[in-house]
Amino acid sequence: MLPVSYQELEPQYMKTGSFPSQGGMAACLHVLATRGVNFGDIDFLIGGSVLAFLCGQGKKGAKYLAQMCPSTKMVIVSKHKTYTQNFGQRGFQFERLVTGQDMYGLHDLTAHEHLQLLRIGKFRVLATAEVDAVDDQGRPVELKSSNPRFFGIDTLLQMVSSGSQLLLHPHTTGLTVEKIHCIPMEQLASKVAEDVKETDRQIVAAFERLDASKESMTNERYSVLPDGRLRTAEGEALLPQQQVIEDLLKD
Repeated sequence: MLPVSYQELEPQYMKTGSFPSQGGMAACLHVLATRGVNFGDIDFLIGGSVLAFLCGQGKKGAKYLAQMCPSTKMVIVSKHKTYTQNFGQRGFQFERLVTGQDMYGLHDLTAHEHLQLLRIGKFRVLATAEVDAVDDQGRPVELKSSNPRFFGIDTLLQMVSSGSQLLLHPHTTGLTVEKIHCIPMEQLASKVAEDVKETDRQIVAAFERLDASKESMTNERYSVLPDGRLRTAEGEALLPQQQVIEDLLKD
């Protein structure tokens, strides 16, 4: 199919982001319940960008909320932002190209997420993150249309969160995609090896602070600071009402 060129398309705007604009963690909780997950074995449930946030590699000014999941001792941490996305942009054209859709057509609005259990320090952490694509064996693949020289620890953490072992990015001349390069996770990890140890230390320390806050947490919502400390948040929702969550947790 190559070479192909990006085009200036009519905007495809969609309001997206956090609950209630998207289902967020509510749908995830229901899937976990139907799969028979024992919530007593899980310390945290986190969204895909939480790891980068907790080590200072996330987007500046991003807001994250934490809340005890009703009927469990599990803390949910997720980004809280509602924004308008334009699926006509080049990054989404590249995504449609790689996944066999019409590069210049309407974007498939179906969202696909990958769930996995991580061991972070002494904690059992369920991570859910959106998946850009899958390979022929159904394994998650990360897609990036930006310049690879900017791929750093934040990109590696994004791949860890989504369970992606491979990153695809285009080689372009002007607006034309000439070829597609594949970067294994190990190669990217080697590039940022000097940062990995300190990043790991920061993330584990942040989860330790979150865990220390568990005893004093109620069903209220909390704003999460980058180091894992909490403060009460007003007027914002991370989850639906408690009764809705309890119904979703029924298998």
